[in-house]
Amino acid sequence: MAKSLTTVVGTFIFPHISESNKKFVEAGVYETTVRMTDTEASVLKAAVLESTKDDLNREIVLNKLKPNTVPVLPFKPALDKDKNPVVGYTDVHIKQNALNGTGEKQWQFSPKVFDKFGKEWDKEVSIWGGSKGQVAFNCFPYYAQGRLGISLKLKAVQIVELVTGQVDAASYGFTVA
Repeated sequence: MAKSLTTVVGTFIFPHISESNKKFVEAGVYETTVRMTDTEASVLKAAVLESTKDDLNREIVLNKLKPNTVPVLPFKPALDKDKNPVVGYTDVHIKQNALNGTGEKQWQFSPKVFDKFGKEWDKEVSIWGGSKGQVAFNCFPYYAQGRLGISLKLKAVQIVELVTGQVDAASYGFTVA
């Protein structure tokens, strides 16, 4: 069964929240990486593992894995644009396919997005990297291709501080009367 959790306020890296990322999946994937401190990530990782321990144990028994098998998690040390470590920070990847299910039981997904006051987000306003916010997600343990893991499935986002790429004439250096 899916377990719901929420991240702390973190910095979004390459968010695809306003519209799905269709680079690798034709139907698209809504996703973001949330950068947080190592301490915050450790607390979140412990909560993810605790909330899924019964489901993980069931996967271990069903797939005849060693009892101490450690699941793969979407937590990675943070890297800057030059691939150098960002000391003290961890990146957590959270995603959800835009099209889910199979056959006649397919459904479309798009995340609920709210501003810092809890009001629904204006879908016309793009959310760019560097924005700060929280992500609500479900935890889904899985066993596939010989790997035990936990996927974090995006549900909703709250934008606390917006960075957007809106450009105008002045941003190009033109004089605006």
